[in-house]
Amino acid sequence: MGRDQQNTRERPAKGRPRRAQGEDGRIHDALLAAANECIADEKTSNVSVRRIAEKAGVNQAMINYYFNSKNGLLLAIFEANFLPLVKKLRAFEKDCRDPEGKDVSVARLIGMIDRHFENSPALFVLHKDMIAEGSGLAGPYSEDNGARGYTTIVRIMRLLMERDICRDDISPQQAAYIICILGAVHHVMMPIFDIAFRGLLEGERTSEIAALATQLLAPVKPV
Repeated sequence: MGRDQQNTRERPAKGRPRRAQGEDGRIHDALLAAANECIADEKTSNVSVRRIAEKAGVNQAMINYYFNSKNGLLLAIFEANFLPLVKKLRAFEKDCRDPEGKDVSVARLIGMIDRHFENSPALFVLHKDMIAEGSGLAGPYSEDNGARGYTTIVRIMRLLMERDICRDDISPQQAAYIICILGAVHHVMMPIFDIAFRGLLEGERTSEIAALATQLLAPVKPV
């Protein structure tokens, strides 16, 4: 496939390339905020555009005007929630490359990811829906978003291995996969256990998961 054909290949719209200013900017931001809140409340991205528009106080046609489609709006919300995490991961990677870098541990990494997901409830909902089989959002998620976070974590795990902070009998990719699973999936499982134990686990999630990740990825001691 030639370069021109690649550039013209159709892909799901991600929204308008530039955010409008003034009143247009206010409507744009109101739609993002309303959709973010609706998705977090409903625990699913299957929220009607009508409800989002009503919450934002605008006509639902504005969703198509600013984001081209509901999928474009969902991708814009995902990026608004996810890109700050990528910046945090890259800052952590920079610390790992610094020989004098302090507190570059598996526990700190997993805790940082956990807290970000905890403070961005819509992010986990969208992440789960995007990687679901048949999702129309899966392509651009994998190409443009998920890869940014995962590949950064792979580089981090390789650096931690070089500094003997992480076990090196597995690949950096395998270690990154463990980090991603522990940093996200428990947001589904822990509430179930929390209910079963009548709230006794409240506040223990981050420290317990960080401890587990540290144990699983601790350097292997020679026999």
